[in-house]
Amino acid sequence: MQAVVRHFHIDPRRCRVIPHGVETEFSLPVSSEVRAELTARYALPERYLLQVGTVQPRKNYVTSVRALARIPAEQRIPLVVVGDFGWNYDDVVDAVRELDLDQWVRFVGYAAMRELPGLYQMAQALLFPSLDEGFGLPVLEAFAAGTPVVASNAGAIPEVAGDAALLGAPRDDELLARNLLRLLTDSELRERQVAAGRARAALYTWSASASAHRAVYESVVTH
Repeated sequence: MQAVVRHFHIDPRRCRVIPHGVETEFSLPVSSEVRAELTARYALPERYLLQVGTVQPRKNYVTSVRALARIPAEQRIPLVVVGDFGWNYDDVVDAVRELDLDQWVRFVGYAAMRELPGLYQMAQALLFPSLDEGFGLPVLEAFAAGTPVVASNAGAIPEVAGDAALLGAPRDDELLARNLLRLLTDSELRERQVAAGRARAALYTWSASASAHRAVYESVVTH
């Protein structure tokens, strides 16, 4: 809302913030058959990190790659990128090659909506270091799936994530790597973040979003 007020000089009292909801499918455990199917289709490793979104500058994949390079090889796990190549993605591809991470970063392309719950649930963590986000739905999807999140503190992400994600400056690859290592090595921290994420996702339902929209429309008509 602050961005709208700042750029369009609108009285904040005239603004209403209505968040999205998260689909219930993300919180329903996927079957072993679905897990096996996804593993075969995308050649998934046993343990992996996940990043979801079109490969483009705003999604800040370069920082994810640099963070991965900072993790010692004996503790590192592969990064699986789910999303089509968008625009100006050469920097990401170059970073993977220059940091000798070809075996550690896998671009699997677009995944259908029905496949996402399983991809989230099998991941060890979601990376989401975007430079800006108007909402950041993958954060909520991961929360609902029981997957801990390491994200940036840019745009709307802190408002959506609350204290359920480990946040840091978008381009701080050192902190991103440190937060990832914490989740991969500290089981108690991981359990806390998973529980906090599930609780956070439960606050964002489509019924609540619909009710908020209706309230706004009714207030306008009444006024």
